Amino acid sequence: MLQCDNCKSMVTTHKTGAEALFNESFKYFVERLGMVPTASNPYSPSQKSCVEAMVGMVQRNVLPRIPDDPSKTIFENNAMLMELVNEQINRAPYRSDTDKTREFLFKTYEISRARKFEGIIPVFYRHLSYLRVDSNYRVEIDGHKYSVPFKYATRYVTANISGNIITIIYEGEVIATHTISYDGKDTVKLEHMPENHRSVAEKKLKYPDVQSIINKAKSLSPQLERFCNAMLKNFGFDNGKRACIRIINCYVNKSKFPPFIMDEAIERLFINTPDKWNSNYLLQIFAEVQSEVSVKGSFEHQTALDFTADPSQTFLRGAGGAEALNEPHQDTAEDTSTSSFNQQDTF
Repeated sequence: MLQCDNCKSMVTTHKTGAEALFNESFKYFVERLGMVPTASNPYSPSQKSCVEAMVGMVQRNVLPRIPDDPSKTIFENNAMLMELVNEQINRAPYRSDTDKTREFLFKTYEISRARKFEGIIPVFYRHLSYLRVDSNYRVEIDGHKYSVPFKYATRYVTANISGNIITIIYEGEVIATHTISYDGKDTVKLEHMPENHRSVAEKKLKYPDVQSIINKAKSLSPQLERFCNAMLKNFGFDNGKRACIRIINCYVNKSKFPPFIMDEAIERLFINTPDKWNSNYLLQIFAEVQSEVSVKGSFEHQTALDFTADPSQTFLRGAGGAEALNEPHQDTAEDTSTSSFNQQDTF
């Protein structure tokens, strides 16, 4: 049993004649040491007479010797206090016997009779109990929400805070750890999410900025890179990203959206006026090209689809083709026997 006074770091509430309500973190720490805490009754100095006697000794022998110097820090004053306690109490003659000081008696008799603590003294944590997990698998700690595995939604958990690390526990098992955050946003780990939530979050994390989208598009197709540049320029990042990701996913799904057909669809898209440059119209053109290939073309021919054989129209194939469409151009397309598409397909 550990008996203590009623300081706020240990006892939160203790009314005379009633049970003591201990600070949750202090009680948790003492219990892990294998002890049960108890507190002296308020305003009852006789229950802790030894402690009261030592307080009186400090007030009489030590405090009057501390100079009143406002320039000293609390650390400097504490160091001076400890030095004076050792000098005036611990190493001072005990009952006029210069050979037997309190320090000598403590080291000679009390330490040898003290019960040895078995085990390792645990780290002191700030302990919080009965924390309810929200239905969105988050628990609020100090005004900030941290995630736990979604299967613990609506359960009650406890949390230990040590330094800047939060450990969340359910029925004695650690289920989550987080670094304390002050950014005002919920701290949620991907592994804590259900599958459908995780897939949405991974898409957001996969393309956090313009360059990440352009790099992915470039790795798949020059035409796709051109399309994404146009979408991000015309619609801005938040809205244009949706169009880019939609078509990127089409390129990834090669069996359903053959890349060479999608490349041709993008080429045809930029023949149109800019108001039609969007993913919906692109997929409509893709369906038309796919239908042409299935009806007219062989596989060999599909992999060699030409945009046009007319050299005067090659400016439409370059990276600046979309911009060139906005400039005056005097040449007109001619229908030739070597062209893969009719004149109406180009203009």
